[in-house]
Amino acid sequence: MDERNNNGERKQDKSANSEADFPARKKRGRPKGSKNKRHECVAVLPARCVHCDSSELIVEQTVKTRKIVGAMNGVKYDTVIWRDCRCKACGRINRYRYYESKTS
Repeated sequence: MDERNNNGERKQDKSANSEADFPARKKRGRPKGSKNKRHECVAVLPARCVHCDSSELIVEQTVKTRKIVGAMNGVKYDTVIWRDCRCKACGRINRYRYYESKTS
């Protein structure tokens, strides 16, 4: 007959699951005393609808992508992407040019 504790659960045999049978587990998470890393904060302004000034845009399609190298306001880019975006607020479609740096 198996032994049960006061709650009706089976008692486990201490010898079968002793701590010597299992290797010590490595603690999870960050080590104590580790330093926090500082990250740069960059402000990004989203594209806005030219009709109603809403920033909630849905990309309908990517029209074309070109490898064009240049700089705008001191920031270098190497790819220009034209996308048609629909405004959620007024429903109109606008074409936006995105200047991106694909290589680092």
